[in-house]
Amino acid sequence: MNNTKLSNDELIRKLNSLRDTILNDDIKFVELQELISNSSKLIKKIDLVDVYKGSQIDNTKKSYSISVTLEEKKKTLDEIEINRISEKIIKNVNKELNGEIRS
Repeated sequence: MNNTKLSNDELIRKLNSLRDTILNDDIKFVELQELISNSSKLIKKIDLVDVYKGSQIDNTKKSYSISVTLEEKKKTLDEIEINRISEKIIKNVNKELNGEIRS
C-alpha cells in the first residue's frame, strides 16, 4: 500500500470526490453531518454542496453531495490515514442511516 503524503488541496479534492450520499428522503442533512462529525476527531468541516431528488434515483431517496475537510495540525496526513477515515465514514453511514456512498 502506498504511503504517499498529500497536500491539503489534494486531501480536500480526494475527500470531495468520494462524498455523494444516497439516503432515505426523511433523513435530514444535520443527521448525516452529526454522524460524519463523530467518525473522526480530524473532521473539521462538513459542507452541503448539493441535494438531488430526481429520476436518477428512487423517488423515496435523495442524494446529498458533501464536502469533508480534515485537519491535522501536527503533521501531513498520508493516504492510509485518509482512507481509514473515509472507510469509517462509509461504514457509519451504511450502518446507522442505511445510506449508500457513491464514488
